[in-house]
Amino acid sequence: MRALAAYLSGIADTLGSRASSLTAPVAGMRFEGPAARQFRERMRAWESTAVEETQELQDLARRLRNAADWVEAEQNLAHRRELEAQARAKEHAMRP
Repeated sequence: MRALAAYLSGIADTLGSRASSLTAPVAGMRFEGPAARQFRERMRAWESTAVEETQELQDLARRLRNAADWVEAEQNLAHRRELEAQARAKEHAMRP
């Protein structure tokens, strides 16, 4: 789970970085007219979608990390309970 979370987080970072590197130059372009406005609007829409997807991937990665923490805590609790049960059984067996 943690490996998948790290993988998704890495994809999100890459997507965010690439979205910025592709859309930043568009703002500085020096051409005008309907085609230029339409192109800029499409690029802004694409960037907005990329940002949303980046945030969703990061959120999913966070949820996976939280789930991994929960699973690990439950496993540790089960292990402690098993050790306590074994200790009680051993103590009970040693009584006359």
